[in-house]
Amino acid sequence: MRSREAALLEGRARVIGTARLALAVIALVSIGAFVWGRLGWASWVLAGDVIAFLGLVVVHSRVHEAKERASAALRFHQRGLARLDHKWDALSSTSARFQSPDHPFAADLDIFGHGSLMQLVDATETRFGEERLAKLLSQEGPGAWPRDVLARQEAVRDLAGRTAFREALATAGGVLADEKPDPAPLLRWAEGSGGIAQATRLLGWGLPLVTLAIIVLGSVVGLRPGVVALVVVVQIAIGIAIGVRLTPMLSAASARESSVTRWRSMIAAIEVEPFEAPLLKKLQQRLAAGKRKASEEIAALERIVGFVDARRNEVFRLLIGPLLMWDVHCAFALLRWRARVGGHVRAWLDALGEVEALASLAGFAFEHPTFTWPELTTEPLLDARALGHPLLPEDRRVGNDVRLAVAG
Repeated sequence: MRSREAALLEGRARVIGTARLALAVIALVSIGAFVWGRLGWASWVLAGDVIAFLGLVVVHSRVHEAKERASAALRFHQRGLARLDHKWDALSSTSARFQSPDHPFAADLDIFGHGSLMQLVDATETRFGEERLAKLLSQEGPGAWPRDVLARQEAVRDLAGRTAFREALATAGGVLADEKPDPAPLLRWAEGSGGIAQATRLLGWGLPLVTLAIIVLGSVVGLRPGVVALVVVVQIAIGIAIGVRLTPMLSAASARESSVTRWRSMIAAIEVEPFEAPLLKKLQQRLAAGKRKASEEIAALERIVGFVDARRNEVFRLLIGPLLMWDVHCAFALLRWRARVGGHVRAWLDALGEVEALASLAGFAFEHPTFTWPELTTEPLLDARALGHPLLPEDRRVGNDVRLAVAG
């Protein structure tokens, strides 16, 4: 069912993409008809064409997101089956980057790399979730023993029974490949400083209005078509030049670079889940900025980013965008958002990464209900019955009893 749904949405996205291209061609023809053919009706066609194009930009973004969610839901179940069957080639293989020859036990216990514990457990969809899980699996020091470990155990038990939530979290990730986007560009921008000159903002509003007035009223006041065309060309050139200067900031906040859409959906899933474990409730409380939820603020950023990503269409970026000074308006909207909540972004992503890591461990616990939860003591004691290696399939695993204690 998920496969058919993804294929249907892919076809719909192609149709919308073709329609956007057709509207861009109509815009070019309308400009030519008005400027050189002196056809007054062409200006109305152009205005309607621009509105329709912007509407398709929004619709296209939503269809693309729905297709990603359908594919991610399918992959969630496929990976669960692959973990049970120890099909290593079907599981994430990025944990080798965490290997360290100086670690006291990671190599001996096959924590990282191909066919490792990390590869078997990892169900994260973000880089910060993966890094948090790697830290939990390779943690050397006891930390606040045994308080922290017991709190995580309680959280994992809570999540193990929440199959629907773990599926929703993975589906919201919307990742179609093993590559996990790096949040560093977004964090650098969110925690950065600097702005744009006020004069640029005035140009963003003033130039399009002046150009539109000249196009509409040029024939009335007797301007030659060549003069009108020159004004349009100058406007486009200025818009492109300003857009080039704003590109680094716009790219840092772009959906393709920061994956704000999938992160917002994942955080929203965490916010509404009725957790029972204190640690999970504490992580929920971190997902806020003042009186608004993190997902609401990221949704606001997502809307801005949706308009930013219209620049990926070459015709829009080189023609319609410069005429409307699109990049300037997007940049100022991003700066307002950063001033309001930029300082909270790292805490949000840290909380999301922690929940993802715990959910990965919970998935492993759910898939192996006969495995034992360790009971912790403050005494130097290891007492195990039928201890086996989790990386070995059940039909090949041989359990052994082990007892290590200080001689009394």
